[in-house]
Amino acid sequence: NFDLRVQQASSFIKNNFLEESLTQYDLEILERSRSKRIYLSRQNVKRRKIINHERFRGILIQHGFMEINPEMMSFKAMNILINRGELFVGVNGAALTNMLFLDDRSSAKLAILYPNTHIDDYFYRMAKALGIDFIGAWETKEKRLSMSLEVCIREYYYPSVSTSFEVDLDHFTDFIRRLI
Repeated sequence: NFDLRVQQASSFIKNNFLEESLTQYDLEILERSRSKRIYLSRQNVKRRKIINHERFRGILIQHGFMEINPEMMSFKAMNILINRGELFVGVNGAALTNMLFLDDRSSAKLAILYPNTHIDDYFYRMAKALGIDFIGAWETKEKRLSMSLEVCIREYYYPSVSTSFEVDLDHFTDFIRRLI
């Protein structure tokens, strides 16, 4: 059973990987983290970056989001930070696996941006197994609003997972307003 395996993985990670010490970067991030809205950035990784990131980031900050770079944080710090949050936004990628750290999943929302070149159901299935409210959104010329992931997967196929993409900022702003 997939749901059971995800729940077991979540317990295993929380019970076995959180004993490490916090780094200086961890301490700085945790000290300034006051928001329950967290943006998991991909801008420091090699692929699937947001081309118009500065303006995109500005919209999130305007709406009370804190930007973090998960690849620079320890498991322990991510656990602490994720459990302070309620609304998480990120581009489809490995950083979204951090939802496994959530203790109270009942009020959590996960909003994932899918570039047209990389639409899948990994995090939808994981969120569903953990009881996290999932919202998927992506950019196309034809459809710019969120829809169920089942429809998304049925209508699109991803030929490349590496492509950076541009977010339609007006539609993204509307999307964020509907979430908060």
